[in-house]
Amino acid sequence: RLTTTNQNVTLNPQFPTAATLTFTQPLLRGLRFDNNRRQIEIARKNLSMSDAQFRQRAIDVITQVEQAYWDLAFALRNLQVQIEAVKQARIQVESNKRLVEKGVLAPIDIVAAQTQVTTFEQNVYTAQESVTRAENTLKTLILPDRSEALWARAITPVTPVSLEAPRVPLEQAVREALENRLDLAELRTSAELNRIDTRYYRDQTRPQLDLVGTYTTDGLAGTFVSNPNSTRGTSPVLIQRVNDLSALAGLPPITITTTSSSPAPNLIGGYTQSLRNLLEQRYPTARVARTRTQRAAQAPCSSSASTIFRRSRACRR
Repeated sequence: RLTTTNQNVTLNPQFPTAATLTFTQPLLRGLRFDNNRRQIEIARKNLSMSDAQFRQRAIDVITQVEQAYWDLAFALRNLQVQIEAVKQARIQVESNKRLVEKGVLAPIDIVAAQTQVTTFEQNVYTAQESVTRAENTLKTLILPDRSEALWARAITPVTPVSLEAPRVPLEQAVREALENRLDLAELRTSAELNRIDTRYYRDQTRPQLDLVGTYTTDGLAGTFVSNPNSTRGTSPVLIQRVNDLSALAGLPPITITTTSSSPAPNLIGGYTQSLRNLLEQRYPTARVARTRTQRAAQAPCSSSASTIFRRSRACRR
């Protein structure tokens, strides 16, 4: 909405509207590979890299879970060994006592056997602590939170330990290892991203030549203002004085064609009428331009040329 204090304005306030459609077609630089295509290609490569990183993360978690599982199995086996060692040490103490009673061993041998029992009992406590830590590590990896009921239960591994090496041919093992090396896949993706950037910046060294088309349609409406003090038009008294002087000079009288100062009916209204004039395309403007810019990275200066063709037409319906 525009308002003015100009006495010669017919519409006050005015509600101008405009809609512009611009089309730009690169002819040299950016014709086959522009920044938008570059960003799309980069997004695709980043998606594949994200997938590889997700797979790598999944492999790491699975490896940690499997390692924690076998650590727990080892800790439980070690606990059983330490408990069995305590039993054997206690049997040895009883045996030494009998031999001391018979005079075969000295009493110091009983003390040595009891010391060994104490050492093995300490090893049992250490092994039990290792079992608890391994079990908690495994639960942390496989359980979502502390509210799970499995936290209050003991985990006992049931998978038997297999000591046989997998029988895989060397060539197949190498091929599968190279295919499943996700770090190599990330390196290949990084190399492809570098090639995309190289292609884009090589295209940017070409001169810029664009075909630009613009189509604009305007709308206008407002409140008609009738101002008797306006200077629009010509005074009849002034015309008569001029004709009198022309007659004295032997000149023909002048005639003034009076035009209406009232605007067209479709210009009277508010913002809605202005939008209606805009949508009906009463005052369209078309423009076609060809811009050309030459830029050289080796030269310290740049030159530009522009050839513009403009065509305008206005019609009142």
